[in-house]
Amino acid sequence: MNKSHISGSYYHGISVKSKDTIYLCGTTGLQAFYPPDNLELISNQIPMISYYDPELDWILVGSCPGVQIYDCKNHMLIENIQALHTHYCIVSIVKDNNGFWFGSYKGLSRFNPISKDLKNYTRENKDIPFLGVISMNVDSKNTLWLGTTSGLYRYISKVDSFEKISGELINSHISFIQSCKDTLLVLGSTDGIYSFNLKLFYQKGKADFNYYNQLNGYQGDEPRQNGSYMTPEGKLYIGSNTKLSVMDLTHRNWDPKPVKLFVSKVNNRFIKLTENSDTFI
Repeated sequence: MNKSHISGSYYHGISVKSKDTIYLCGTTGLQAFYPPDNLELISNQIPMISYYDPELDWILVGSCPGVQIYDCKNHMLIENIQALHTHYCIVSIVKDNNGFWFGSYKGLSRFNPISKDLKNYTRENKDIPFLGVISMNVDSKNTLWLGTTSGLYRYISKVDSFEKISGELINSHISFIQSCKDTLLVLGSTDGIYSFNLKLFYQKGKADFNYYNQLNGYQGDEPRQNGSYMTPEGKLYIGSNTKLSVMDLTHRNWDPKPVKLFVSKVNNRFIKLTENSDTFI
């Protein structure tokens, strides 16, 4: 393997089958990496996202033409779903009890791997209340959560519809979603990190969020699209424009920590502060 070939490539995402097989989505195509030094090129079509399904032993790849599905035993192409969302790349893939879901900035599609049925959801057809899907996650209760161009939604399977969660709070791009067992969702947004109390939502239907930015704990700048990885031990790695951050979700205290307000001017005039600098006179 040419190691400089890996270091010189730009990668959009990684899917882990096992410690012995890692799938890389890069500018040279879809590659299988076998540590420590073996690399196999599966397809030279540039992928945007990948998803490994352990049940079927498939690797699904989202690209601008659509979605390609490969059998991981021999890396043969077994399904090529073309022209899903015209002129838009598939940037997120997940699986729930209804099948595989493919998201793009154009809309959403659902694919049944058994029947091969495909259903498209678009705003033009009034199937969805949002424009596009950037990130998705399925929690331990098999609820599909969608990070969209206009906030957080969940899919309600019984009525085949989508519900917005706390629309007055989060209306920005949700770049990634990670679930921690049945207690938390962690969301990456253009303005920082949100934690969503999943346990409280299921118990009482209440949407309770905590927010983190440079002022109260999270030091990154704009979390990257699907740029997060959860380890089996509960550590969440978050990539951003400026740094890689790590959050330990098993020990973290999610109690609210309000940002302390500091006032230095009133009506463009500097104010005098008391000795402890938290009140002005």
